[in-house]
Amino acid sequence: LQASVDTLSTRIRERELQRQLLHEAATHDSLTGLFNRAAIFDHLTHDVSRRRDAGETVAVIFVDLDGLKPLNDTYGHVAGDAAIVATAEAIVSATGSCDVVGRLGGDEFLVVLCHEHSCDGNAVAASIRESVGRRVIPVGDATVPLEASLGVALTQCDAETDPMKLVREADEAMYEAKKAARAIRARMIAASG
Repeated sequence: LQASVDTLSTRIRERELQRQLLHEAATHDSLTGLFNRAAIFDHLTHDVSRRRDAGETVAVIFVDLDGLKPLNDTYGHVAGDAAIVATAEAIVSATGSCDVVGRLGGDEFLVVLCHEHSCDGNAVAASIRESVGRRVIPVGDATVPLEASLGVALTQCDAETDPMKLVREADEAMYEAKKAARAIRARMIAASG
């Protein structure tokens, strides 16, 4: 009887472990270990609903790793993957433990700031940009520095708050920041030439 109970207990533990592994695979990005696209959007939707009831603000930061395609084309996908992992690590190190970070896919990430950090979205974005900028990817005998473009969207949650509209606004802000950075680089090149 004890042997049967032990066998049953072992099978229950194995199934629970298998269930946990399946859940992890379904909700997390395999390269970075961050929430995947579906999981971060699900978190944001639930978070907005909760904050709506409390009348709190919510802020999201859209992060785009600059130059991933040329990095992949020049040095290969191993270097590109290393850049994505380093960017994920930089984002996590620049955010608080209450903030939630996810990889949307490719070179795009989304940060959902907790209520305590929501009003400091621009400061957190600056911290993320600096954290990414301190990272380099070793490729052969050289190193490649990383850069990211970021956009922040902030709103007071109410019945009209649409989580996906917030993501689109942060994405649009990120593209505006990217265009501004390109214009600055172009002026610097023209001035030095």
